[in-house]
Amino acid sequence: MESPASIHLDPSGWLRLEPAVRRRTEAQLLFRSPLVQVGRFRARPGDRHFRCSGPPGQHVFVFPRTSVRIRHAGSEPFVTDRERVTFYNPRQVYFREAVSPEGDECDWLALRPDVVQSVAAEADPGVELGSEHLFRHAHGPCDRSSYLEQRALLASIERGAVPEAARIEKTAMDLLARLLRAASGARTRPLAGRTARQRRELAEAARERVARHFDRSESLDDVARALGCSVGHLCRVFREQTGGTLHAHRDELRLRAAFDALQDPSRRPSQLAHELGYASHSHFTAAFRRRFGRPPSRLRPRGPCA
Repeated sequence: MESPASIHLDPSGWLRLEPAVRRRTEAQLLFRSPLVQVGRFRARPGDRHFRCSGPPGQHVFVFPRTSVRIRHAGSEPFVTDRERVTFYNPRQVYFREAVSPEGDECDWLALRPDVVQSVAAEADPGVELGSEHLFRHAHGPCDRSSYLEQRALLASIERGAVPEAARIEKTAMDLLARLLRAASGARTRPLAGRTARQRRELAEAARERVARHFDRSESLDDVARALGCSVGHLCRVFREQTGGTLHAHRDELRLRAAFDALQDPSRRPSQLAHELGYASHSHFTAAFRRRFGRPPSRLRPRGPCA
């Protein structure tokens, strides 16, 4: 197993990789200004450096489009998905394992260190100012408004309809402030001991199960049986650890996956309804309208930067 001591960094803070590997795994920069960078990252499970593609050289917060298992060096692993944003401090060593067959696909934003410090100071009262480790948490909840705002920002950049830099910078700062507040507020007083760890591990296992199979109509009995516990215990632990229900989490992942897929005009709502496990096209349309305020057939990118 790798350890921080075995990771060799170049002066920029990234792992030294061959150019060919870099082209396959390194983040793609989509927008840059003096204050913010916006980009995308993709790494496939078969890539040589999938497990450890290098620590970032700056403060980065990430919006997953697929699910992977991430472990920051010295910390417990967690599962990423579209309802979770992840945070990385400069030179944060981390390792990934595949959950989705697509590997790791995500969007990322990075703000200049002095801007991150200013935002963190207001959003997270527990942050240690002056420290490089301004992100105290490895991950936090991604609410629906933040998800839609980030997707609208990326869509506008990818369409070439890039707003002025000041609007992108403000959107990035607003997103970071909101997400840091949510990450700080989501943490209760940590429980110690073997039982507490088992409860955290069960919640992560359930999250991984849903990430792998949210397109199936699995019952709670099915999930509990696969994880070796009772339905009641599973539901109590998941709500305790995440603040929400397993059923609601699965529905949210389904609908956010549909939202992302429908950015491609060739994807038909009726096809997606079947792929995502809905009983009918009308059921999918009604659920989508409740979440996003419009039917999937009329989806258009929207948001402050659209």
